[in-house]
Amino acid sequence: FCPWRAGREVTRATLEPDELAVAFDSAHRAGAVSGLRLDSGVARSGPDSMDRLLHTATLLRNRYGFEGYLHLKVLPGAERAQLQAAMSLADRVSLNLEAPTAERLATLTSEKSFDGLLERLGWLRDLQAEFPLQSGVATQMVFGAGGETDRELLAMAQRLYAELGVRRVYLSPFRPVLATPLEGASPPSPLRQARLAQAELLIRRYGMAGDNLAFGPDDHLAAYVDPKMAWALSHPERFPVEVNTATFEELIRVPGVGPLSARRLLHRRRERLVRDPREIALCGAIFRRAAPFLTLNGHATGNLEQFVRQELRRLQDRPAVQLPLWDAPS
Repeated sequence: FCPWRAGREVTRATLEPDELAVAFDSAHRAGAVSGLRLDSGVARSGPDSMDRLLHTATLLRNRYGFEGYLHLKVLPGAERAQLQAAMSLADRVSLNLEAPTAERLATLTSEKSFDGLLERLGWLRDLQAEFPLQSGVATQMVFGAGGETDRELLAMAQRLYAELGVRRVYLSPFRPVLATPLEGASPPSPLRQARLAQAELLIRRYGMAGDNLAFGPDDHLAAYVDPKMAWALSHPERFPVEVNTATFEELIRVPGVGPLSARRLLHRRRERLVRDPREIALCGAIFRRAAPFLTLNGHATGNLEQFVRQELRRLQDRPAVQLPLWDAPS
């Protein structure tokens, strides 16, 4: 689906490393730009094209004295020494994984090795001990073209964060491009894009496990309820949570309570007990969402049973929803 894929009739151009370095330096000195994301198509081979990127970056740093933000893309087939050089020059390095499994990647390209991509992400993780990057390592997975499920995407995102030291996993929606093998495939819905973005945030900032979110029998997130609420509704044993004794990890599992509002609640508790529901809202929580899942000094701040019944009624007319919601009390 890449607009610049090999074999597609499209006008192509190449800049020599010094041409690009001069052009960027001129724009930077004129105040038109402040940073650079440096990428390239693969001409001849991945290592050869990677050498050209590194040459450009070296010119910018050493000849033109550029000290600002520099993001370098790692090209397929790049060698370990090239990754080391990239990390010595850049603020961020990225390598696109493209798909969550080898099987899914094979439906998108026959030119990339899934194991090879994972191996290079492992190299980047190991090299960060010697070359700590200001903005870390990033990667991207595309969804909507290879039949991948939300569970597969989020489980891999969890692995990338927990095991491979990736700073940011971007989940990007597939867009069909004319004159490519996937030109007739349909793009994913904006609603799926929104739910995946919310779920990725839960993994990255809330510490939730990617394969422990609430999925339907088809291994996709529910479209009409946000992933955090879906998880809460699927785990009645975790609620309600007592505001004055809950841990940080327990508080951020509550719908309407984020990391910042949870920290503010903990700070307030160190000074005195929280006694008024309005204090919860003053800490930044969305109280109307959080209330059914909380108690305050042993007293419920909302009606959890009534809330669950309302949610089930709201969702029962949504045939696309396949969510393991807990049974509403009779």
